[in-house]
Amino acid sequence: NDQLELMPNIMIKWVDQAPLDADINFNVRYLDRIMGGLNYRVGGNKNGDSLGLLFYFQANQKIGAGLAYELTISDIKKYESGTLELVIRYDLRDEKTNLENPRFFKKQ
Repeated sequence: NDQLELMPNIMIKWVDQAPLDADINFNVRYLDRIMGGLNYRVGGNKNGDSLGLLFYFQANQKIGAGLAYELTISDIKKYESGTLELVIRYDLRDEKTNLENPRFFKKQ
């Protein structure tokens, strides 16, 4: 389906004298404008550290906004109830300039 793009990914983090951490993400993008996703973070706690939910909307080529919520499921949840992040994006580039970013794969 050309309108729906599935974007799973895993990011592994290693810091000396700390347990190995991994973020497991599954995002879905619709019409290159709307994105939603889930996140699961595992690390020192065998049951996981957090669960996350995100939503992003690209209004036009220059403006986008998103909201993410991460719920702590490790022992630290006694002291905090999670995080809420708001993202507002404005692209300062000139629309005439076409820059390619090799980090992202293009659909063929």
